[in-house]
Amino acid sequence: MTKAIAGTEPERLYGGGHFDLICPFLEACGHMRDTALYQVARECKWLPLPKSLAQHFTLPELIFDDEYDTLFITMVLSMTPNLKKLEIGLWTYWKFPWCQPNSLLCLRELTITQWFTRKLSSTDDISGLLAAAPNLERLKFVKVGQEIYDQSENNRPYLHHATVREITFKDCDIPTPNLEALMKGFPNLQTFRYGSRYWTKYRERNRKCFSRAMGQVVMLRKDTIRHLSLQLSNLRCPNLADESLQDLSGMTALEALHIDCKSLYREADSTPKAGLTICNLLPPSIKEFGLMGEVQEQLYEEVLELITTSRRTFPHLKKVIVAHYHHKVRWMHSGSPSSNEDGSSDDNSDKSSVYGPDSFFYDETLNNNRSDWIDKLSSACSEHSIEFSSEKPSGWNGLFTEQARYDWRLRR
Repeated sequence: MTKAIAGTEPERLYGGGHFDLICPFLEACGHMRDTALYQVARECKWLPLPKSLAQHFTLPELIFDDEYDTLFITMVLSMTPNLKKLEIGLWTYWKFPWCQPNSLLCLRELTITQWFTRKLSSTDDISGLLAAAPNLERLKFVKVGQEIYDQSENNRPYLHHATVREITFKDCDIPTPNLEALMKGFPNLQTFRYGSRYWTKYRERNRKCFSRAMGQVVMLRKDTIRHLSLQLSNLRCPNLADESLQDLSGMTALEALHIDCKSLYREADSTPKAGLTICNLLPPSIKEFGLMGEVQEQLYEEVLELITTSRRTFPHLKKVIVAHYHHKVRWMHSGSPSSNEDGSSDDNSDKSSVYGPDSFFYDETLNNNRSDWIDKLSSACSEHSIEFSSEKPSGWNGLFTEQARYDWRLRR
């Protein structure tokens, strides 16, 4: 067995019909008969596991959920020493006291999905999973919206691991102090991806805007991070100008940077001197740069500058990506049109008179301007022997769940 998935929708777990599985499951775990865990399992009133799992333990998916199931995860994992990938879906319970250090020697990838917000209570929660997998390489959090670390008595970061090289956050809302602590706990981190939760609120009083603060977070691993993806377009900040990502030129190991346009927001009347340009932002080591979203005119100019000065300033640059979202836009208002995959609309009326100049609908003029810039950037890349793409990079969509856009002006 190479993969186990723990956690699923509740209706799959509590539908009944599982009581007859307790006896055969416990019989299969006879080697644990003398343990306290085994005795607690005997007293459990239900067992949400597939019948074939209790009989054979050969299914590719294992289904668990909440605190009672942690009793059985221990037993199952004890029978799968070659487990390479584990996905756990959690509701309100985050403790894993059953994990023994170095018990999952083959585990390389761990995914944790959280469905409800609850602050972790102590340092023996997720850290138990990490301690059980000394050779873990990839760690992923999905829909986590809480503080995910604590400080132990010796001031060691709550989450820490020496061999993890890749961390991904999908649809998450993690306070920046916690991300800073996390960075300190993973000294060999090479790939960091962060996708913000849809319409994350600007919640903390006097808190720096997240994009700006994220620059300081990743700089803590400036000597190790090689691949960085930041999808922060779902964040809401009182002043978008304050959201601009800060200087990353000190990240000496950085080879690939993929970001959304909101992280490089420019005021309409600003000049490059008003803040860091893309060229000022990037380190000389950069090999691939990707910009996703609705690109402003000034950002197009900055990307062009990046390309044309690459031989002198960015000698390792091999690929530039500029990709848009407009063909994905959907409206939540029942009377508004939704765009098709090709960008066309189901409504042929004059959209500008209905929605106003600032609405998110697909605009033909904007499309023509974009096409002109794409041609210009593609030509510049060709002249400088750089690959150009208008497609989003692999894994970018996996950082967030696309939601319908909503314009408050359309409410009735």
